[in-house]
Amino acid sequence: MSRVSALEMAFSLMLESPRFVPSEAAGFNAQLHRKKIFSDLMAAFNFEVIVETGTFIGNTTGYLTTTTQARIFTCEANRTFLSLAKSRLSGLANIHFTQGDSRQFLRTLFASELLPAKLSKPVFFYLDAHWHDDLPLGDEIQIIAENLKDFVIMVDDFQVPNEPGYGWDDYGGKNVLNLTTFQSCFRQWKLLPFFPSLPAPQETGGRRGCVALAPEGRMSDKLRECKSLRIAQE
Repeated sequence: MSRVSALEMAFSLMLESPRFVPSEAAGFNAQLHRKKIFSDLMAAFNFEVIVETGTFIGNTTGYLTTTTQARIFTCEANRTFLSLAKSRLSGLANIHFTQGDSRQFLRTLFASELLPAKLSKPVFFYLDAHWHDDLPLGDEIQIIAENLKDFVIMVDDFQVPNEPGYGWDDYGGKNVLNLTTFQSCFRQWKLLPFFPSLPAPQETGGRRGCVALAPEGRMSDKLRECKSLRIAQE
């Protein structure tokens, strides 16, 4: 997105929604089943730290901080969008904003706030920093998996197998958010992929696809128990 386009979008969004207001339409693309997935994961793991890449204007950030007691660390590459998110979310507690590349953001967190000695519970990662040709998802997953044993990742805009009604991001070539592109990455880091159990026509809001990832073993066993999710064919 060009700087001019970003400024135009930011100005329009500020006029339409100058402050974050909790509602069914706020966060996770206004998708109620997506929120159910997160609620199930929160009940299973009681996350104390949530990390988001791709703040955009802060709707999901606001949802996360108003529905949990977790500390939220969020990163946005576009300075204009980050400024807008900060303005819309001012007054809300436990949000730590960073402007910059999501990969460096994660590396910095693992050298500071995400040191094992500071963590008593698994960490939830919401990865939504994929608007550009330089798709950071594979690197983000590698950084997380190299540094933590207990975590859950949710990737927005990911293709849901056999459910074409859920949208996904396709930037051409190998820059497609689907299993064809990322299955080898998941296998390399021994992550099991889970998808929404709800058929796409029954979802609300943007009806964007997602995948939830957890390390094989104890973590993935808990995801198997979440009725809002289904395991990909193994």
